[in-house]
Amino acid sequence: MDMYLLGIIGFLLVLLCILTIKLAHSYRYFHTIQRTSEDIIFRIDLVPVPRWRYVGNSFELLYGIPRNALFKNPYHLLYFVHPEDKEEIMKLFKGHVDPKRPYYFRFYTASGSLIWTEQYIYPYYAWTGKLKGITGISRNVTEKKQLEERLAWLSYHDQLTNTYNRNYFEAHLLAEANPEESIGLILCDMNNMKEVNDNYGHLSGDRALIQLSALIQATVPKNATVCRIGGDEFLIWLPSTNESTVDYIAEELIKATTDTEFSQHGSNVAIGKAFSQTADDILTVFREADDNMYLMKRATKQFKSLNI
Repeated sequence: MDMYLLGIIGFLLVLLCILTIKLAHSYRYFHTIQRTSEDIIFRIDLVPVPRWRYVGNSFELLYGIPRNALFKNPYHLLYFVHPEDKEEIMKLFKGHVDPKRPYYFRFYTASGSLIWTEQYIYPYYAWTGKLKGITGISRNVTEKKQLEERLAWLSYHDQLTNTYNRNYFEAHLLAEANPEESIGLILCDMNNMKEVNDNYGHLSGDRALIQLSALIQATVPKNATVCRIGGDEFLIWLPSTNESTVDYIAEELIKATTDTEFSQHGSNVAIGKAFSQTADDILTVFREADDNMYLMKRATKQFKSLNI
């Protein structure tokens, strides 16, 4: 019987040694991954009080903050959180976690740079079934977010003139207009652009469009929205206005484009305006402004040259 027990004990000791060796290999493998990976693995106990249990080596490389600072003060990282993201992070510290979606948080590094992080966070539980804490992985997605922001900007802006584009006009201004408010529209069209491009090159045409855009934006009020809706056509959106204001702005634009020498190559600007007490039929207002613009275009074939 004693020999039988000794055999079992010996077997268990051998098994324990094997498991210990495998665990040591796994431990070294895990830390090798952490030393070489840019992703950050972390674990935080939430009860009885928040306490960082583990944070990967890459944390210091990304944030420039010593990991020991987190172990001393579990809320230390909050000093570096973007103000708009702080409330969402505090929810995580209270255990409100959705493991089915990624979290995106902005942080300031120790050097003051703003970075975006993508985090997958999961709850873990004590043997009683109660929430114990959270664990997760965090990665730097700053370049990805900057690209997304750039693409989002380009989808609604004209890259040449930095004004809004036709997509913005249709997706936001038309779609979100309050039908009960008054609306004024002014259209500006640069004439003879084809001849300018053909005779003097597209760079000259681009410079004319840039200068016309700057002139328009300097003339219209702050609540106006300027969109480049065509190759050489700009729209000025004037919400909650009155007819006399629309007339005044149109006259100021005519004076500005007449008195400013921004084209030496025969370009000139035709302007049309329209006003409505309600914005329930903007397309009709647009057509009226467009018709008025073409009336001016036909009537001013020899419009004063503007200096490109």
